[in-house]
Amino acid sequence: MGLLMMAPLAWASPCLQDAEGGAGAWSMSGLWHIADASSNTCVGAHSGSHAFYFGLDSQCNYDDGRIKDASLVSPAVTLSSLADANLSFWTRWQVESLDPVCDDKLIVEKSSDGTHWSSLADLGPATDPAGGAPGLGMASTSGLGGEPLWQFVSINLSAYVGLSYSYRFRFVSGASVLGGSYSVCSAPNDAQDNFLGWVLDDISVGCAPGPLSLAQSANPSFASPADTVTYSFSAHNWDTASQSLQVWDTLPAGADFISASPPGTLSSGVEIWSLPSVAAGSSQSVTLVLAVDAGASVPSQWLNTASGSSSAGPPVFQSAQSLVKLEPAGLSLQKSASASTLVAGDQVTYSISLSNYTHSAYPEVDLVEAEPAGFTELSEIPPYDSGSPHTWKALSLQPGETRAYTLLGTVSVPAGGGALVNRVDAEVSGTVNASAQASLAVRQPPLPNLLLHAVYPQPAPSFKAGLPQSVFIYFETTQAMGLTLDLYTVSGELVRSIAVQAPRGKSQVEWNLKNNWGADVASGIYLARLWGKQAQGNLEITARIVVRR
Repeated sequence: MGLLMMAPLAWASPCLQDAEGGAGAWSMSGLWHIADASSNTCVGAHSGSHAFYFGLDSQCNYDDGRIKDASLVSPAVTLSSLADANLSFWTRWQVESLDPVCDDKLIVEKSSDGTHWSSLADLGPATDPAGGAPGLGMASTSGLGGEPLWQFVSINLSAYVGLSYSYRFRFVSGASVLGGSYSVCSAPNDAQDNFLGWVLDDISVGCAPGPLSLAQSANPSFASPADTVTYSFSAHNWDTASQSLQVWDTLPAGADFISASPPGTLSSGVEIWSLPSVAAGSSQSVTLVLAVDAGASVPSQWLNTASGSSSAGPPVFQSAQSLVKLEPAGLSLQKSASASTLVAGDQVTYSISLSNYTHSAYPEVDLVEAEPAGFTELSEIPPYDSGSPHTWKALSLQPGETRAYTLLGTVSVPAGGGALVNRVDAEVSGTVNASAQASLAVRQPPLPNLLLHAVYPQPAPSFKAGLPQSVFIYFETTQAMGLTLDLYTVSGELVRSIAVQAPRGKSQVEWNLKNNWGADVASGIYLARLWGKQAQGNLEITARIVVRR
């Protein structure tokens, strides 16, 4: 099996699924659906106005608070010859990449019976940043922390000629690799689902390749003013006869032309190469060297798109895009808080990002966390190397490398009022090289209160397959507090007591319809009392629960 990243010509074919005419014989589960790119610009489409999207149109992410294991599935396809033995598609994605245990997985699989599936390719993050944070631990089609650019993927299916298979694109959130198979983690982590998700378009199963493809890359993937960037392009002739190819590239704004190899023609900011005779099955490579203008605005980015044409087949196509980040040379340190205003007792997550935007390694960087009064730390990822002051020590950063760290803790109102300011320093040889801070306002909590929102299902249990056979009490508190849920029969007999630690805001408590000895309760009416002791007196809410076996 081969996995190529390139850009072929688009051509009309019955084996091409472009989402423009609906899903047809394809099936979708979970958040997979056909998105209208004309109204949902964050999703976009590679061609036409529709694409397959795993995500929520209204939010431009896949944050629905659930564990996800959902697929886009093709009908059964029999490959007739080696000429059409490939699965290709355009894709852009942006997903969680926080740790090797629970990263999101983007998997391409095949099955001969629709039940037993085996992997063809894993498109998700191949590596992880050190530590992680909800706003930073993200990977995409342009790399860790990058923009979700359109890329073309082609998977060689020559081993399956003459066989009938269905193919599926499977999104698994919070996945762990166990024995070579993927299984979802035990609990959702919806704080890391605030990224775009997965977009697919122009899916070709069993189509012969077009007459021309173009691949491009940029080196390095980051640059500073006065640095040089080399773009490499490879045009491949898939036709059965030699043909003339043409490749052109529009120079990014703020780029100074240095050289092209072989020499092309530069006109109005566009470099054009004419390749008169490229043999069948052969490739021709060209390069373009640009310098970042000394006065270029940083931070910013170069988004580069090359195009080409051939003497056979459709005349024009677009290549995959490449992205170069423009950053000031040196260490870059950023810090953010998960909220700008909190109530005393609330939890806050601080996200820290340390990047090396030089072309040399930093062998030893100490990251020193100056935790202020008013912040009580609960945990940090990864753990500190030194406790006083709290420090991640002797960090080694390669050129272009970014590391992410998180702090979780509770807040209180700072002495004397004012903002709660949390600072972090990056030190090299004991000298502060870069600093960053995050500020938030902390206010006194409101008076304690307890509100009932719903009891569901009624009656319980639901008897629906796949759902918990329990009853849930959905409530809200104005402060974090310890509560107790007592369940009684209508005659006043205590059946079950459940301790509840409720954060501020909306929560729910589950009763599994068992008594204190673990036996199922009988059908009937039960009274629920959720209560807690406070300085101002007891708070409580009551509800009636109907159990029908």
